Amino acid sequence: SEHAERAIDRAIAAFPLPAGYRIERRWSDRSINEKERTSMFDAAIIALLIIFMVTASFTESIAKPLVVMLSVPLALIGAFLAFIVTGLPFGIGGYAALMMLIGIAGGHATLLVDAMSRGLTGKEGRLDVLIDAAASRVRPVMLTAAATLGGCIPMVAAGDEASVWYSLAVGI
Repeated sequence: SEHAERAIDRAIAAFPLPAGYRIERRWSDRSINEKERTSMFDAAIIALLIIFMVTASFTESIAKPLVVMLSVPLALIGAFLAFIVTGLPFGIGGYAALMMLIGIAGGHATLLVDAMSRGLTGKEGRLDVLIDAAASRVRPVMLTAAATLGGCIPMVAAGDEASVWYSLAVGI
């Protein structure tokens, strides 16, 4: 909160330092104020709407994009659990991770829904189509997820928990 930020700034200003030394607060240490939180929420809503519109135009359906939208909360639950387990504060990096996860989860779900849509044109049962579509998309989705996680390893390995990049990598 802004009150806490001001209290921290006052405590830093009151702390006696030897000549030639200073204390600087890192940008990533700053908490997100209400205006920024609202902006991030608005951006997330816009991202969801874009995913919905692209998927609706791609599949020429309204029901299929709704199925895609169901994947987003699952990804967000995983991100929140990562922050709870690691004990990291949910700050700027966490919000950025959520924005990325909305796109990643939406993309993966779109691929799965597309595979199911193409399979429904045959005479197989719906359950068989679902199983076949999931089986055919598991490898590409897992490879994409592994590549994304692999890109996050250096950010976590750096070990600077106060860094925006660290919390971004943990959230993803």
